[in-house]
Amino acid sequence: MNLIDLSSYPVNVVLDSLLRDKSTKKNIIFATNAYTESDATID
Repeated sequence: MNLIDLSSYPVNVVLDSLLRDKSTKKNIIFATNAYTESDATID
């Protein structure tokens, strides 16, 4: 069971902006393995 389906709408639409640090504009690094089974990619 997944807490959040990263490939479902509306999560998949806003995921990149949610995972971007607002001050540095760099991606936030995950400190958990909860998303390792997801096929979500972060550029």
